[in-house]
Amino acid sequence: MVDRVAGLLFCVLSLIAISAGAGGKPDATTPDGGRYYGPLVDGRLHFGFLRLPVHTRRLHTLTLAREGLIAALPRDHELAMRSTLALEDLRNEDFIRFSAVLGVGFQEHVLSYCQRAGFTPRVIMEASDTRSILNLVAAGFGVAIVPEYVKHNAYPLIAYKPLSEII
Repeated sequence: MVDRVAGLLFCVLSLIAISAGAGGKPDATTPDGGRYYGPLVDGRLHFGFLRLPVHTRRLHTLTLAREGLIAALPRDHELAMRSTLALEDLRNEDFIRFSAVLGVGFQEHVLSYCQRAGFTPRVIMEASDTRSILNLVAAGFGVAIVPEYVKHNAYPLIAYKPLSEII
């Protein structure tokens, strides 16, 4: 239940931020390539709801909820019959991942888990939003590691599986 509330809260508050003119996406980078959330750091926004990790010391953060990561696989994938997967089960799979977004360390987080499991994901496609990633998975282009709240989306062609290393 907590993950449903957290996912819903994040979606609703993201819409508020978008309607407030923030665009819902970070829009600034330091000259040295460092990442930060421009509208928050420069004072155009006074608060925001972000997914961790946040890579700047210029913002104060308060964790409201934590959620895990799960694997999204095509429903007819051979691994879809298992109740739980280990990351190493995905080592030979094609991955679909989120496009790099300034200030968001989600992909680095996923990569570090995979590397600890002994492999680097073979990324064949990137998408900028969750819906596109799920559509690509449903179409059979590959697998994805996504935030746990995603499992509440009605995609009958996708099997969502917990990952034993990340539970």
